[in-house]
Amino acid sequence: MILYKKIIFIYIVFLFIIVPAFAKTAGQLNTEGYRLYKQKRYAQALEKFRKAVEVNDKHALAHYNLACTLGVLRKQGGACDYEASVGTILYHLKKSVQLDPGRAKRMQKDPDFAVVHATVTYQVLSGLDPEKPDDFKKILVRVSWLGPTMGMYGHTSGIYFKTDGTFEFWEHSFDENEEVDRIYCKGIWKVKGIVIELHFKKPRNNKRIYKGKLKGSVLNIEGIFGAFSNEPDECGV
Repeated sequence: MILYKKIIFIYIVFLFIIVPAFAKTAGQLNTEGYRLYKQKRYAQALEKFRKAVEVNDKHALAHYNLACTLGVLRKQGGACDYEASVGTILYHLKKSVQLDPGRAKRMQKDPDFAVVHATVTYQVLSGLDPEKPDDFKKILVRVSWLGPTMGMYGHTSGIYFKTDGTFEFWEHSFDENEEVDRIYCKGIWKVKGIVIELHFKKPRNNKRIYKGKLKGSVLNIEGIFGAFSNEPDECGV
């Protein structure tokens, strides 16, 4: 019985004292990851940064570096292989800014985030307020608006707002052989407060003017258009 208690005591000492002593801190893991990042060994750096935020979820720099690395891997075509989705990049970037507001200024000079510039979340982190009409206009122009997805065909529609006050709406059309064709419609857009009006050159369903509002990161347009998000569909069929 005494021997059993000694074994238990040694095990507890090993578990709570010896093991933690050899465990790496989030700061150490982040430093190792940064070295690998500078060597362009991005996949290995990613593992270090992910481990760092697991060890300490409040490590702002680790979240930032993780977002940067995911951005690089996404640029290189690794969105699916490394789970480098726009949403994941923005999650860690937003987390880093919440923990260290100074990161918001730094991120605007960082080329690793070019892949998420055309999103509402990035524009808001950059300082734009969707509740202010002037900022709302800037967001409309800077964001890529994509409609719902349909299996292998991906997004079935989208809208581009231009600085000259015009817009271009596109949607997929399917013929009897299920061949896809992209149809474009143009018009002008106006903002009244934080409500956008789309004035089509040609009526759609006997109507020329459609209104929309931004809710979170989704632009909801009345009638036949529905909701437009700013995160691309990927890695699915």
